[in-house]
Amino acid sequence: NMELEESTAVSRFHQICDAWGLNWATIGNLKLVTLRGLGMTLGDLMRYLQKAADEVPEERKNPYEVVIIDPIYKLLEGEENSMAAVKSFCSAMDWISSSLEVAVIYSHHHSKGSKGNVQAMDRSPREIFEKPCQWGDPGYIPICFDVVNMRALGEHCAVHGHPFTVDSCPGGEDFDMGLASGHFTYIEDPDGTLIEFVEVHRIPISNRFNIGINLMKRDRSKPLPTFLFRLMKLNRVKFD
Repeated sequence: NMELEESTAVSRFHQICDAWGLNWATIGNLKLVTLRGLGMTLGDLMRYLQKAADEVPEERKNPYEVVIIDPIYKLLEGEENSMAAVKSFCSAMDWISSSLEVAVIYSHHHSKGSKGNVQAMDRSPREIFEKPCQWGDPGYIPICFDVVNMRALGEHCAVHGHPFTVDSCPGGEDFDMGLASGHFTYIEDPDGTLIEFVEVHRIPISNRFNIGINLMKRDRSKPLPTFLFRLMKLNRVKFD
């Protein structure tokens, strides 16, 4: 327990026991350790747990099966968005698990409220992709929507202050990918999150026979016939 006063933590355990029909006084396999206010680092916690394990009599070695740490923000040495800080924390959890031969459960507290309604008012928000990325890079998969009538969507987004930041077909042409083609655009939300729109113009039915279907010449509100999807099985590639 890294956060609550001892009395508060015990009170909560009493409430849980009452709800489950248990008696807190007779639970012998649960030990509550309150470390609030000690300013412990990950290294301090590792040394503390090792010392506690060393003080257990030889005949009762490995008396614990699980160590529960709540919450972890009290132990993080740096920002939780820092790869170095998270790596250090995960390494410490690995050490605790392997050295003490226990499972480790840890609790992370998130800020309250709907994340979709959070807006940075006192600072400039950090963009998710701060460094230049190439489409297709590992991990570089934005939110994506299939759309119809990309031109009308572009006008709508521009009127509402979010014009396309990338447009694959600024002159109205197709973005040709061989047997497939389409129109691809991006906008950014205020935090810099990329949102992709895709309008498919042509999809391949058979690469072998150079057969495809032009979706721009049919009613886009109607679904494709089932037999076309069955024909797409011809494009499957088998791997050994």
